[in-house]
Amino acid sequence: FMGTGEKIDDLDVFHPDRIASRILGMGEEKWRVHTVGFPMIDLLSADNFTKRDEVIKRYNLDIKRPIVVFTQHSVTSFVDAAVAQLQPSIEAIRRLGDDGVQTIITYPNNDAGGRAIYAMLEKFASSKPKGVQLHHSLGRRNFHGLLALARDTSLQVICAGNSSAGIKETPAFGCPTVNIGTRQAGRLRAKNVIDADYDANEIVSAILKASKDKKFRQICRKCSNPYGQGNAGENIAEVIAKVPFDNRLLVKRMTLKGKVRNGWFK
Repeated sequence: FMGTGEKIDDLDVFHPDRIASRILGMGEEKWRVHTVGFPMIDLLSADNFTKRDEVIKRYNLDIKRPIVVFTQHSVTSFVDAAVAQLQPSIEAIRRLGDDGVQTIITYPNNDAGGRAIYAMLEKFASSKPKGVQLHHSLGRRNFHGLLALARDTSLQVICAGNSSAGIKETPAFGCPTVNIGTRQAGRLRAKNVIDADYDANEIVSAILKASKDKKFRQICRKCSNPYGQGNAGENIAEVIAKVPFDNRLLVKRMTLKGKVRNGWFK
């Protein structure tokens, strides 16, 4: 994570410096804990992804219509609810497709409950809903190339679902995110995120806001990414360059010494 240098007591509970404090509270030595940023942002800042014209051609997109990039994983603490949680999203995508919205759906990861989601997505795709594409995987470069279309202020590109990418990576492109359900609850996020419950009407409303609300889209384009600004690699290299490779590094000590203030180690 990328820190800001602010005092811990003045920060939000999920701010990177708070998270570093949690790790210290688990007993790690202070010199081992460094706030550096999310390395993926380095690739995005370097435009390391599929270029605009290629990604538009690859997915046969009409850039005059809204584009939704959708992935919904299971919530592993509620595996049995995976299908029920996906149903409102599918209904929302169907309605949006009837209104001209294009949705590119990818399979979820292989967490428990994933197979049931695969089957439901395949059944949905077999009904040939308007404007919907289903892909096993886009690949990182294509996925980020789609999100990067949001940098063009004339395009309506939205990330939707419950993937961590919608929280951590979309701010790098100024891309609005509709975060559905509880999988990312409590995760640090930028101002480009709209939360929606497992409710088709709520999901439709959130996606329409993300695509049509000019004021909100302007906020998205200017939002700061709390996961870093693209220099994590430099920060990591600087830390490693200063680490002494001796017994102090190899022999790990756990310590809980320190002060606790308002429930936080300091």
